[in-house]
Amino acid sequence: MPTERNIKRAKNVVWATAGRYDFSPAFLSFYRDGTPDLYENSIVGLTHRFYESEKLDAFFQELSDSFLAETFTDIVWLGIEHAVFLRAAPSHLALKELRAEHAQHFLADDVDLSMQELMMRRDIVHALAVGRCREVLTGKSGIRNPWERALYEALKYPVVWTTDEVIAGSRRVLRRFFRFRFSGALHAPRLVLGTWGKAIVKRLFPKCTVYRDAPFLEGAQIKAARKSRVEDIKGFFRRSRPFDERRRAEIEAEFGAMYYTEMQRIRLEKLLCTGVHSYAHLCYTKGTSRRAEAANRAYFAAKGHRCRVALCKLTAMIKNALDATCAPVPVRAGRGTFMPRFVWHAAAKLDRRVFSYEEEDVHADFSVILLLDGSASRKAQQGAVALQGYLLAKSLILCKIPVSLAAFSSLEGTTVIRVLKDFETGSAAAVFGYEAVGWNRDGLALLAAEPLFSHRMGKKLLLVLTDAHPADMLPLAGGALSHAYAGTRAVEDVKCAVQSLKKDGVKTIGLVTGVLNEADTASAAKEMFGKHFVCVRRIEDLAEKAGRLIAQEIRLL
Repeated sequence: MPTERNIKRAKNVVWATAGRYDFSPAFLSFYRDGTPDLYENSIVGLTHRFYESEKLDAFFQELSDSFLAETFTDIVWLGIEHAVFLRAAPSHLALKELRAEHAQHFLADDVDLSMQELMMRRDIVHALAVGRCREVLTGKSGIRNPWERALYEALKYPVVWTTDEVIAGSRRVLRRFFRFRFSGALHAPRLVLGTWGKAIVKRLFPKCTVYRDAPFLEGAQIKAARKSRVEDIKGFFRRSRPFDERRRAEIEAEFGAMYYTEMQRIRLEKLLCTGVHSYAHLCYTKGTSRRAEAANRAYFAAKGHRCRVALCKLTAMIKNALDATCAPVPVRAGRGTFMPRFVWHAAAKLDRRVFSYEEEDVHADFSVILLLDGSASRKAQQGAVALQGYLLAKSLILCKIPVSLAAFSSLEGTTVIRVLKDFETGSAAAVFGYEAVGWNRDGLALLAAEPLFSHRMGKKLLLVLTDAHPADMLPLAGGALSHAYAGTRAVEDVKCAVQSLKKDGVKTIGLVTGVLNEADTASAAKEMFGKHFVCVRRIEDLAEKAGRLIAQEIRLL
């Protein structure tokens, strides 16, 4: 944390380079040790000098409607930084040296990160920032991914652009690469890779992925943690790591205590880990992540007003559906409103219940499990997923519907079902302990959710918050050369799981919050869930789309 003195130093750098002191900087940059980043703070000040800050502030506020607001903001800033540097370098001779110093510091900091921290940062913004620093120092970005390279080149804004041109250019970039429409709706990048292509990129080029498959290496240096490419290739064909006492201890340290006894866990694993999941292990834990809770709550607080509005709409929509389907019905009784048509019962059957009354407290005869995709591919949207989970769970609880919350992820061949809240205990706020880590073996996770209903009576509804792109490092079981758990084969596995649950009386609904190309996402979701899914891109979509679908399913139930 920067000291008060360092904060003042950073502000003075911004004001000095801006040539004015009549504003409070909205952004200050510091290194990990708390010292000011002279280069980035200078860029902030120069941006105020060269561009109309009011227009830029309004533009960034417009981006805040998206769940990926932070990502989009950082991407636009990379474009602005390029233009500002080229414009200021001729008159600010020290700026080039400060830029090189900043790049060296950034890359050195990147190398010193633990494997866990590094994987958490492997998003698109980080990849672009690394490329920019490499180009500053060596003249080449080193970005291999074609889509990332094209985006990187598009962010080299011309020096001559005015404020309006910068905003217009940023709109074009976000529209082209993320299909972002400035109505608040989000469509994201199109990645055109085959099944094996995606798997190989994710395994051999960890800098291009956000998957954290080894969360237990905290504190280890990158060089010591890296495996050879030969070992990575072998990883495609290996079985999962044995679930022994050491493995159990690691999982408990990461995800909390076991939810079931070891005998129960083994029984469920034998029951569910069959067929294409024969190589996998399965376990259930309880508890939340304190590491993620603060950040998730902060994200929720920042969206406060919109969340309250969405919660009210969603609750009202579900309650209206319940009122329509669970309306009180007349019940025969020994007292109440006299019903002459029941008099014959008293004479013929010696039944004195010739009165009726309406039940006042009528509850829905079904329960809901809210299952969250907890893979590291959701890291950039972790706060958004937690927020959506909270609003859904809270609205159901307010409508007196029994709710359980769980998240799933797969690590080294073990699919972990993290029970954040069961039906009897806990509150909706438990979802703020949600953390994105590992891979996502969706088909197995959906089957593993059914035992959580336990002995609950009535109808059962499973709501799955997913990106509709299942992927796991552990391949599909079967054959000498197993297929990767990704692409169409993984989608087909999820489809089979949904159908199996349907036969067991569990209705599954997909709430898709993916960031990949909308058409591809919708196609995969349709294949998995049939007609029973909806794409949720904004907070408002929870009430407008998800709420409508949930209400519809409630009426059918």
